[in-house]
Amino acid sequence: MRPPRNPFRLRAADRIYSDTTFLNLFGPQCLKLLERTQDTDDQVLVLRSAEGGGKTSLMRLFTPRALRMLHTMRTEEDQKELFARLTSLGAVSDRGVHCLGVLLSLATDYDAIASLEIDEGIRTRVFYALLNARIVLAAVAGAAELVSAGDPNAVGDFTLSAQSVVAPPRYGLQLPASGSDLVTWATRVEASVSDAIDSFELTPESAVGHDSLFVLQLLQPDLFLWRGQPFVERIQIMLDDVHRLSADQRERLIRVCIEARSPNAVWIGQRAEALRDVELLSSGAETGRDVRSVVPLERFWRDTRKEYEKFVLEIASRRAAETASGTEVTSFSTHLPTSPVASNDRLLEVASLVETRVRKLAAQSALFNAWIDAREPDEGDPWKRALMWRTLEVLIEREKRKPQRRLFDEPVFTADELSPQDGSDVRNAAELFLAHEFGLPYYFGAQRLIALSSWNVQQFLAIAGNHFEEMLAAALMKKTADLPPIRQHQILLESSDAFWKELPQRIREGRAVRRLLEAVGDFAHDETYLPNAPYSPGVTGIAITMSDREILRNSLATRSAPNEYTLLARVLSLAVAHNLVETIVDAKGQGESLMILYLNRLACARYFLPLHYGGYRRKGLAELAGWVATGKPTKSRVERRLL
Repeated sequence: MRPPRNPFRLRAADRIYSDTTFLNLFGPQCLKLLERTQDTDDQVLVLRSAEGGGKTSLMRLFTPRALRMLHTMRTEEDQKELFARLTSLGAVSDRGVHCLGVLLSLATDYDAIASLEIDEGIRTRVFYALLNARIVLAAVAGAAELVSAGDPNAVGDFTLSAQSVVAPPRYGLQLPASGSDLVTWATRVEASVSDAIDSFELTPESAVGHDSLFVLQLLQPDLFLWRGQPFVERIQIMLDDVHRLSADQRERLIRVCIEARSPNAVWIGQRAEALRDVELLSSGAETGRDVRSVVPLERFWRDTRKEYEKFVLEIASRRAAETASGTEVTSFSTHLPTSPVASNDRLLEVASLVETRVRKLAAQSALFNAWIDAREPDEGDPWKRALMWRTLEVLIEREKRKPQRRLFDEPVFTADELSPQDGSDVRNAAELFLAHEFGLPYYFGAQRLIALSSWNVQQFLAIAGNHFEEMLAAALMKKTADLPPIRQHQILLESSDAFWKELPQRIREGRAVRRLLEAVGDFAHDETYLPNAPYSPGVTGIAITMSDREILRNSLATRSAPNEYTLLARVLSLAVAHNLVETIVDAKGQGESLMILYLNRLACARYFLPLHYGGYRRKGLAELAGWVATGKPTKSRVERRLL
């Protein structure tokens, strides 16, 4: 099969049909989240993220076809690390595959059950019956794939034994049963459910139904046999697209999986949008005694930033190597240089302009003479000179704006007093200010591109794919594939524009959500570009008190009587669900407990904001509610430079 021209465009795991391609594109660093999640073999593991967080890819890795292919490719250089990591997790070894991964998407038919106008108890029993049948069918198909590459004749050689010497039949399933018997039983149950859904007169007597997900107990490695012998050491049941179920079905599914105490690992993949609004404004830490591992993927990667950088750079390198373009673009980050920011003449001009401006500002007082003198001897790199002069401008503005001025206008500020204030945060603000004021690039280099993905793999692939497309075009025209900083900056701003325009179509109440984000972006821009940079390197979010958060949660809990904050609460919960804001709960600030909401980093680019965390301003609910309703009053919109 011919590799894709731009592998970065292959985002959804279920759209990558070739297992070889899938393994070549899979980043082993992703398994860090499993290595850090303890005791996953005997518990429910909930994988949660916005769209494109990587849930389906992780589940697909444990399917029989993928594991068999990996075992075949285990000696290839590109697969050694992935094989070693899965070996440490007990899924494979040189002897073979030891895990039967049963992957089932819950995207179809289940919602039709939820819409049936029948007794809730009957709906639940029909739901369980369909799940039991499809899990059995997926397990038998996966087992056949594992031992005989899907040979249908192998199905008859499987046996599901009884858990005791005498096992009463359950819902028509006689044990022990051959693989063929299991397929016949499950097919009959599935057909009965379909008939029940299509029936105009569904009654308790006519509806097929099960009281529980009993197959979670039956499918055990020592009971599910191939030619009379166990063929795997563990069975892993993976239920994907759980967000497509109704709210009642989702809650019931998780509860019954917990209560089943299955001897197998049960993984549940769902988008955060499936959570109730009130849950999205909670901490999200529902890791209790029974569900010990709830993994919000974006939050996991945010808390392990260095590992996320390795993870996505690994993905980028693998995708670049997979290209079918015939070019020599077989890497990614090496083609994202961070210099020169601009031509030498342009940087000399900028440095001179800023120096002139600073000298004029300092000339109003002799207080800063020593600071000016400390800058004068530096005649090196013009970009560094511009940064130092712009940093000094910020520091002088800070001193001039202090409420208590010095009594005597004399040179009491020494060079020694300058150094402690000349920190990285101020220099970062100076770089941002220079780029904004003089039309220089800011969003360039691998690290900033990664930061702009806001911990979401699909967002990373989208913006990295735009860069890679240009690298390919340049290489095909026999030009250098290196993208100068100014072009990287342009591509990222264009990606931000596309991201922004898609918002109303991507999510519910998208226009109201975008209105709030626009208001936050305008506000953050205004605060960031104050002359003294009080929140250096800049503001990228807002905060509300935890007590205000509770008011929002209560307004969602009483939807029958909406109040002035219900719309705000709903819009915020949607922004959280789609990773448009990143939340930090119970943060301490000025003696208060806060919930911080940082803008998605790609939205930051629209407002020419830094990509650092820590800069936020507290806001009241009344003002935020006004922003959602009408937007933030502002005299002028943010000017961005598409260079």
